[in-house]
Amino acid sequence: QEEKRLEQIIEEYEKEINYLKKIGYITIFPYERIKSLPEIKATFDPEYKLPYILHESNKKLYFPKKYNLEQTKEKYRDYYENENILGGGFTEKAPHQYQSDNVRVKKNDIVLDIGSAEAIFSLSIIDEAKKVYIFEMDNDWIEPLQATFKPYKDKVTIVNKKVSNVNSDCEIRLDTLLLSEPEQGLFIKIDIEGSEYEVIKENESLLKSNFDIRISCCTYHKQDDAGLIEKILIEN
Repeated sequence: QEEKRLEQIIEEYEKEINYLKKIGYITIFPYERIKSLPEIKATFDPEYKLPYILHESNKKLYFPKKYNLEQTKEKYRDYYENENILGGGFTEKAPHQYQSDNVRVKKNDIVLDIGSAEAIFSLSIIDEAKKVYIFEMDNDWIEPLQATFKPYKDKVTIVNKKVSNVNSDCEIRLDTLLLSEPEQGLFIKIDIEGSEYEVIKENESLLKSNFDIRISCCTYHKQDDAGLIEKILIEN
């Protein structure tokens, strides 16, 4: 069985390497695109002085001031077609997709979007969730996030702090944040450029709580993360 699994892994790698050879450049998502988005329209909001995309036909997704309309369109397209954050079969494989058929946001969940950037994920699940906490350390995104989620201010909290094992002016523990929340459905999405294991380990007490927890966590930033994170989740 081990030999068969090794053959499968080699076959997967060869397919990805052959794709990179075909396109002639390096990409972190080396998978054939199956379909593409239709024409995207970006608009400039004179009130907020920010560009935005009308997401899912009726939700404004804002981008930083430094983005022009063309950059806004390309970034939005990249989220869908290359990173495949929301799924939808745009590429033959989607390692950056945050939900699957059995690990997804349920009705009235509390959602923690840790490492949100533009928060297209949170905006897409906003109607399902009871409460959404959006964590983003990059100050360039705070103003766009505030504009995007103004219509949902009663259920969204934007946290411009690092998730940590202490509470301070610039750090916060997850169990402290959730003290006032009933122990119910909890969906945690984590994508923080290689600090995923550290955050899970430092907030291990939350894993032992009575929340109905589902976690969608990036493991491709560091070579050993997939094994380390799987181990701590199994232990808890």
